[in-house]
Amino acid sequence: MTIMDNSFFRNNTTKINNIIVTILWLTLLSFCFFIASNEVQLEVVCSLLIELSIATVLIIRRKPLLTMIVLMIAILTCTTPYIESPAAGMLIMVVLCVISLYLNRVLLYGFGAMYNIAYIVIYYSGHQQYDSTFFMTIGFIELTIVALYFVCKRGRDLIQVALNKEAEARELVTALDTMVGVIRENTFMLNTDIASCNNDIRMLKNMSNTITTNIQEVTEGIRDQSGSIGHISEEVNG
Repeated sequence: MTIMDNSFFRNNTTKINNIIVTILWLTLLSFCFFIASNEVQLEVVCSLLIELSIATVLIIRRKPLLTMIVLMIAILTCTTPYIESPAAGMLIMVVLCVISLYLNRVLLYGFGAMYNIAYIVIYYSGHQQYDSTFFMTIGFIELTIVALYFVCKRGRDLIQVALNKEAEARELVTALDTMVGVIRENTFMLNTDIASCNNDIRMLKNMSNTITTNIQEVTEGIRDQSGSIGHISEEVNG
């Protein structure tokens, strides 16, 4: 992968980190309203607060990869205790959709595997069996993972094509700039040559005028001498 590709996906990771950390801060704020009702565990709130604080510091220090890792832990912290709830399937699918924003298939598969294992273990520990609800939920989760896999793959492929086109466009622009520079240089040299030719023409014209003047003077001199010789001949003959 080229430096430009790395730069693009690094910027994408940074933007997704900002989105997820905002969502998690709002989630933490909503958790605080339910602490008194015992619907949210205090340990979860404290752990999430610490993780989000670390993630925020890492965002400020521009550490996108470390920020992403901390945010993944934070997501697990605030979702794992609720996998046994009736809405577990929907919760897992929403989390997987958020994870797919990174366009990272390895990360998607990793989270999908963890949630699969967690859901299987927790569901069996609570129901002591696997019923139709379990199989429907796990089926939807697997379908979601497969669909998001192709979303990540296709999205990454399209981005790669766009980056390649951009690289080609940059190379073309560079080549055109070089060509324009060569044309400009050749034009300057041509103008210099034309100016030099004009100077030479002026010099030749001056030389031609000088030669013409000299020829006229010589002609007049010869004419005068011819007249003198003729006059002398007349006197001698007379």
